[in-house]
Amino acid sequence: MNLKNNLKKLSQGELIGLLMELYRKNNENKELLEFKFNAVDETEILKKYKQQVINEFFPARGFGKLRYSKMREAIKKFKDVSRNPALLADLMMAYVENGVRYTDEYGDIDEYFYNAMENMYDNALKYLQKNKLLDSFKGRAKAVVEDTQEMGWGFPDNLGEIYDQYYARNGECR
Repeated sequence: MNLKNNLKKLSQGELIGLLMELYRKNNENKELLEFKFNAVDETEILKKYKQQVINEFFPARGFGKLRYSKMREAIKKFKDVSRNPALLADLMMAYVENGVRYTDEYGDIDEYFYNAMENMYDNALKYLQKNKLLDSFKGRAKAVVEDTQEMGWGFPDNLGEIYDQYYARNGECR
């Protein structure tokens, strides 16, 4: 079945009806259409997804559940609807910054935790480089490394190496 050809056969009213049905079906469709037609400010939606990430580390009550899949899902959903690379980068960095804060508050976690933080940090800096945003986020990227200096498991060294891959290439050092 060729979706494009079938859509071309629909009248304007039928297309509007289909879009409205998709809009009502789930929040992802709703957010995508609202972004597409500028009916909502992206920074407001960023706050929602950032809060989802933060809640995995620091919920309003109890201890964080650290559901990495939920945090990655929040980033993916925001990426699907956002047109602003700086906002997506902000969300990715918030993931790592809150991970650093979490281990600072609760002590050593496990290897999976550190690998997840290092992978997201690397993905964030790679994304920053691709979108020519490294300079804009340099302070935050450096602070992540500096805030881990007293931590174990080689975490600060690994983050430092990642930082150097992106910032030392441009003639800058930690």
